[in-house]
Amino acid sequence: MRHADIHRSMLYRLELRLARGTHTWRPVRDERGTAMVEMGLVLPVFLLVLVGVMEFGLLINAFVTVQHAAREGVRLGITGATDSEITDRVRAAAVPLSPALVNVSVAPAPWSRERGQPLTVTVQYTHTFLTPLISAIVGNSVTLQSALDMRME
Repeated sequence: MRHADIHRSMLYRLELRLARGTHTWRPVRDERGTAMVEMGLVLPVFLLVLVGVMEFGLLINAFVTVQHAAREGVRLGITGATDSEITDRVRAAAVPLSPALVNVSVAPAPWSRERGQPLTVTVQYTHTFLTPLISAIVGNSVTLQSALDMRME
């Protein structure tokens, strides 16, 4: 196509736009590739939000599991179970979590537990993030803790 033909084509597009009542006076430009550019701009932000939602969901799941494990431990503990039985029950209730990262503490000591007195089971879990990008923003890990108490039976 010659330069004059391109110029006529642009003028024809401009005349069409003016005839349609648009408010612009510039000629229509070639819009090939704009979708790729827009996707290149939006896709990283979309993926960051998607990964953030998934990491947040895993964090919430771990927190709910820690709460459930503490509840199971204290329910067993008020019936007169030993500390090792309580710890085993807590780790069994925290199945999706890594058992090595689950810390359990029981208070008061077994010899001072009396009927009607509160028993407290505290469960701590260190949650590490899977994606390095989220780790760079928030930190490498977060410690989740749940402490529940009930009266001894």
